[in-house]
Amino acid sequence: MSALVEALIFAAIICIGVAAMMLVSTSGTDSAFVELITIVTPVGIKGIIMAGVIAVVMSTADSQLHAASVVIANDVVSPLYPDMTGHRLLTVARSAVLCVSFLSAAVALVATDIVYVTSNLDGIWQATLIFPIVCALYNMRVT
Repeated sequence: MSALVEALIFAAIICIGVAAMMLVSTSGTDSAFVELITIVTPVGIKGIIMAGVIAVVMSTADSQLHAASVVIANDVVSPLYPDMTGHRLLTVARSAVLCVSFLSAAVALVATDIVYVTSNLDGIWQATLIFPIVCALYNMRVT
């Protein structure tokens, strides 16, 4: 059932993208959604939709930063320093949020194509996870 719901969501996203490109053919793909909202919706609804888009982006970024800081604090620093107190781990996690935020901002400022950045980062992420998963499937110990 969840696969059907996800397929419907992806179909809706594709339909919005195709409609945006058909209605706003003069601009590039980066601003097609914003221009579609500008053309199709009235003034009051534009603000609500853009506030929703900004809320979604901020929520996703917040969740990703939190997950990265927890992984760095609990899975990287904590095994290296097992006697570290909880307060010190919290400080490490907060510092990790700042470091990951600045790194993400630097990548966003330098990168010109988000699809290229995403595919490269996915390649790195997948390459680091394949080996432990395969070893776990064959009952090999890697830690």
